[in-house]
Amino acid sequence: MAPLSLFHKLELHYFFTDDTHTMDAAVRNKCEAELIAVASEIAAILGIKIKLETEPYKEGGLKEKFRIITKNRFLSGILASILSGVITAVVSHQLNSDTDLDELQKQKLRLEIKKLEQEVNEFNRAHATLDVAKAADTLSNYSYKIVKHTSNFYKTLQHYSKVTHVSFTRLNEQDDEIGQPKVLQKKDFGQFILDTDELPSVLDEQAQIKIISPVLSPGPYKWKGFYAATGEPIDFYMKDEDFKRDIILKAVSFRSGSRIDCRLEVKRKLSETGLVIHSSYAVLTVLSVQDGQATVETPQGKKLKREKELLKNQLALF
Repeated sequence: MAPLSLFHKLELHYFFTDDTHTMDAAVRNKCEAELIAVASEIAAILGIKIKLETEPYKEGGLKEKFRIITKNRFLSGILASILSGVITAVVSHQLNSDTDLDELQKQKLRLEIKKLEQEVNEFNRAHATLDVAKAADTLSNYSYKIVKHTSNFYKTLQHYSKVTHVSFTRLNEQDDEIGQPKVLQKKDFGQFILDTDELPSVLDEQAQIKIISPVLSPGPYKWKGFYAATGEPIDFYMKDEDFKRDIILKAVSFRSGSRIDCRLEVKRKLSETGLVIHSSYAVLTVLSVQDGQATVETPQGKKLKREKELLKNQLALF
């Protein structure tokens, strides 16, 4: 790991199909907003307060310089380097990271930055080091917001015919280049764009839902209930056909206001700003029903319990 330099700028250079130095304002503003969002998210994860300023544009296609300002000017260099690494890191086209691991990784990065901040001063800055590539890779893989905003940046440029390629260059206070520019051709933009915003579904094995409005009519109609885990009402599909049949045959005492314990599938996707939103809910298996004071276990609930106990006993033999 090389010592940290004192750069605190990042230059974004757009290259065009012609010799002009103009760019569609809506495209440029969108790209700028996405890049700022990435920088802000990196700073938020690392627990660093930053301020971003732009300098006057320069020709040669179109060049934008982002001045990164922090309370400690050495940290601005760290952020510039990480931002450059993140925005040029190929994203995974499958969003499947583990949220528990995400938080552990973020905490580890924060600790590394805090330690570095304590070590860096006018006397020992030459010895301060950080594995920037590793930090950028961690952030690129474990932050949905960073992945989404990076994807948005390149998706915007991919549909703008005038741009042929872009480059990112780290600069010091005197605008001298630090290292080689990272050049990305338009044909490679697709490597940074998400194929889908869909996330892996989550299965709540012990979900509790208080029924507000059941639907027993045939067809893809949704039930409405109060989901205890979120404390909010949800619309959901009832996919337990045995449970619906038992209600019709009055084999189960059930009415509006009853509570069910169930296996609930929660489908998720990313919003335009990288937030995780729940797109739909589906009850796969009703385990038990509480109607008033009594709680009655369903046949499918009993069956699932037996299967789990059998599997547990089998595993205990090894």
